[in-house]
Order: sequence, then structure tokens, then C-alpha cells
Amino acid sequence: MKKRVLSFLLALLLVTGMVPANVLADGASIPISTVEELAKIGTDPAYPLDGSYRLQANLTISDIWTGIGEATNRFTGTFDGDGHTIEFVNVTAGAASSGLFRYIGAGGIVKKVHFIGTI
Repeated sequence: MKKRVLSFLLALLLVTGMVPANVLADGASIPISTVEELAKIGTDPAYPLDGSYRLQANLTISDIWTGIGEATNRFTGTFDGDGHTIEFVNVTAGAASSGLFRYIGAGGIVKKVHFIGTI
């Protein structure tokens, strides 16, 4: 019995050690550290439009950018910029209506993020 309990505790310790500290710190927020991760919101099943996200660093977008969300599938999650800045440099809009978020639905929240530049 003691071996089973010890095995369980060691397995639990191993699994918790694999989870990034910032995910554990604020619950269910998915960390965003790169433009590639940002672009996954709403296009990758691991980055759903109703997810909770926290920006980990300043980002520079300098390519074609199609904003997050669609008219029929809007962003309804939370995006916490955590005081960071997203800069747009020589960006070409990838859609008719653009911006970091094209469509934000009821309950969608974008907070504590600064923007520089235009699309």
C-alpha cells in the first residue's frame, strides 16, 4: 500500500513539473509568447475562440495578418495583454475587415494590451 501511495505521489509530482508555471499561476490561461501562437487562436483546436489567453511578451507582426474571429464565429474568450505591446510593421491585411481581432462576440474581453502601427 505504501508503494502505491508513493508511486502515485511521484507520478503526480512528475506531471505537475511538466506544466508551465504561468499556466498554474492563473488557472486556465494559455500563454502566448510568439506571433505564431497568437495566429493559432481560433484556427487550432488547442487555441479555441472561447479560450483564456495571457500575452507573455511584446510582439511584432510584420507580415500578412488575418484578424482573430469571423462574422459567424466570433472571439468570445479573454485576451489579457498583461501590459505588453503588439506592434504592426508593414502589415498587409489578410481579410476585408482586419485588426488584431476582427470580430469579438458577447462576453469577449480584450484587456491590458497596447497597440502600435496600422494594418
